[in-house]
Amino acid sequence: MIPFLFLLACTEEKIEQPSGQTEVTPSEGLDTGEDETEDTSQPPPIESMDGMISGMVHIQLYTEGDDGERDSISWDEAYAGVFPFGKLFVAAYYEDPETGNYIYLSYDIIENPQPSNNAYQLDIELFEPQDIRVFAVLDYYIDNITGTDEPIGGYNRSIPFEEGMQKNNIDFAILSPLHEERPPCDGGTIEVTGEANITEEYTGGEVAVMLMKTGNRGPIHHSIVQPEVLGGGASAEYLVEPCEDVGYMVLKGIWDHNLNEMFEPFDRSGPYISEPNQSGNPVNVSYTNLSGHEIQIPLGDSSGLKLFPFVNLLGTVRPATGTFDELASGGTLYVAALKYRPDGELTTNDIEDNSYDMQVFEFDELTGLSSVEWKLTVPSETIAYLWAYIDQEGNNVVNEPQEPLASGGQDDNGKFPTGSSSTSNIDMILAVME
Repeated sequence: MIPFLFLLACTEEKIEQPSGQTEVTPSEGLDTGEDETEDTSQPPPIESMDGMISGMVHIQLYTEGDDGERDSISWDEAYAGVFPFGKLFVAAYYEDPETGNYIYLSYDIIENPQPSNNAYQLDIELFEPQDIRVFAVLDYYIDNITGTDEPIGGYNRSIPFEEGMQKNNIDFAILSPLHEERPPCDGGTIEVTGEANITEEYTGGEVAVMLMKTGNRGPIHHSIVQPEVLGGGASAEYLVEPCEDVGYMVLKGIWDHNLNEMFEPFDRSGPYISEPNQSGNPVNVSYTNLSGHEIQIPLGDSSGLKLFPFVNLLGTVRPATGTFDELASGGTLYVAALKYRPDGELTTNDIEDNSYDMQVFEFDELTGLSSVEWKLTVPSETIAYLWAYIDQEGNNVVNEPQEPLASGGQDDNGKFPTGSSSTSNIDMILAVME
């Protein structure tokens, strides 16, 4: 018998790769005897996504009563047609999910605002989808500075950005106290002097030299100077006269890099330096003049006035014992950060219209649970009133007799100072008020 030789053909398996990646085969990395050609292809350029957000900004006035609580006041009652404040600065930003930094996208300046219906428009350009926030700062002290201690407000929802988005009617209000000047010094003043130096190409624009409270509050004192071209940059001598013996402060300069005649987050900034490229802050403002304090612009994170428009309040709401079914079967839960101290019964529309943020839990989300987690986004450095209500009757009215409610603030009114950073672990315990 003549043996038969069976020749088996070996077929090389090809591994499919996603588009744009280098193709890989099992023989890759072995010497196949063939010349290899380097892949020099470039990934396609990332295209930007464009869109627009527009709306109205309103300004609501309030006073503080003897009990320290807010009371709204009408413009006619307060000023009879006079507008005592400066400009409105409106901007959009998103929070970088990896770093937590705010990325500012676009701004609009309303030069001559009125009490209500101040129209703005923000043209947005992004390279990937983001949840955008819109806020505004009122120039309360009429100094063309978006101070971190001035009234600030924003739209109480994030806005998911999509290509070609045209988002209109993004309306919101800023709460503002009646106008007052900064308080005068109790004693004398000292002089803080030096040079504000711009270390990159100077294209015009003034510099505001500021003294901020630690924690980025202010500016409490400032002066504005006009630099002159010097070498590859520019320089100006400055003089700031703070109250004596106020302790440690942050000395910095903001350059109106974009020439919009405001000092704001899109500008360039830098601190007082103890040596080149080294911040010397804070400075001790006591009874002795401070001289030779050089400011370097830019340095490090050189964005202008750092504003933290919003912070998050996070916590839980729960019955004192048992589950939501046992406390209020069939009820809808509302958790809200209100602008004013609530008084008596409220409609759910009242809550929405007068809150910084609110969260709604339908009963099917509460069934069988003994607590739920909530998260509200509110303006920083203001007062919110934290309340939770259950609409037991389903008539869109809360705080009725025998309906559960809870407060989450420092007192029985739910008063909660929001501060400059987020707060968690706020526990709200529901109870039925007799």
